[in-house]
Amino acid sequence: MARVSYRSMITTSVLALTLALGCDSTESKSESKSESKSDAKAAAKAEPKPDAKPDAKPDAKADAKAEPKPDPKVDAKPKPDDEPEDIPASDPDAPLTIAELDRAKPIVLPAPAWEHNAIGSPAIEQGPQPALKQKSKQKNKIIDDEAWFLDLGASLPEWEVPNPRMGRPGTVPKDVPHTFAGARLVRALDLPDHAIFVYGANFSEARYAAVTNRKYEILGVFDFDAWQTAPTTAGGAAGYVSQALTWAEVVDGVLFVSHAHRTYAESSGGKNAYVAAITLATGDVLWRSDPLVSNSRNFVVRDGWILTGYGFTAEDDFIYVLDTHDGTTAKKVKVKSGPDYFIVKDGDLHVRTYNTNYVFSL
Repeated sequence: MARVSYRSMITTSVLALTLALGCDSTESKSESKSESKSDAKAAAKAEPKPDAKPDAKPDAKADAKAEPKPDPKVDAKPKPDDEPEDIPASDPDAPLTIAELDRAKPIVLPAPAWEHNAIGSPAIEQGPQPALKQKSKQKNKIIDDEAWFLDLGASLPEWEVPNPRMGRPGTVPKDVPHTFAGARLVRALDLPDHAIFVYGANFSEARYAAVTNRKYEILGVFDFDAWQTAPTTAGGAAGYVSQALTWAEVVDGVLFVSHAHRTYAESSGGKNAYVAAITLATGDVLWRSDPLVSNSRNFVVRDGWILTGYGFTAEDDFIYVLDTHDGTTAKKVKVKSGPDYFIVKDGDLHVRTYNTNYVFSL
């Protein structure tokens, strides 16, 4: 049996212990590294992934859906006061209507000739001159005008004008002004293809005439102030001789008008009761008739001839036929009293004078 020394045994034990300690240290380090790697992986899984494209453009469609659309009723810009929403801008070239009469500028006619005068001739086609052959004559009751019109089944082509004093509103179209240039509406003529509105200080001093088509668009406005007073006035008659526009009618672009006062001819030196022809578009006076041919309530233009009349109390009373081309007297017929109304019906001329009703063939 081999002898083992004590020192050798100690050395061997120390060496074994050292090796054992070394293995434990290595395993501890290995385990520590494994634990560190496991912890890092767990942390990586726990943290959220960063945006892979940090510089990507925003989604325009998504933003458009997210933003609310504007409300046109709420966000609309208000229109200026001078452009009302419901009223379109006016056409500066559009004609004025009768409702806008206060904006119209009248043609101021110069003083007329006081004897027959013709400087132009209307281009109006003429038929045969009216024969005026008397068919009947009947005395009337003087104040039965309405009955005469009813028997004929006719009336003057005019509207009733407002009369505040009598409490009568009239029958004129609603847009027709009741006043113009400080004058009141005194007559309103309702003719087949046009209308004429006459204004004056009162019913015996008609001064202005506004002519419209059937759409009530103004064709012309005329101021006859210089036509109202004759060059000569008899003493004490100044308040009775204002020559009012008594009737008017347009034919083929020519305005025919009558002016007269309702008193004795001598009150204005015989310068009274005329018919004149005026170019509607320009206001040029083409002719003026002889005096004392037309103080009737109306006249009639037919086939290029004017049928009218004159008379007053003790003066001579006649029906006149005037030529529309120059205003000359083509024919006159004596009647018993001053003519008032002229109506053409069924080819005949019906004339109501102060005290007699006549029928003439044409």
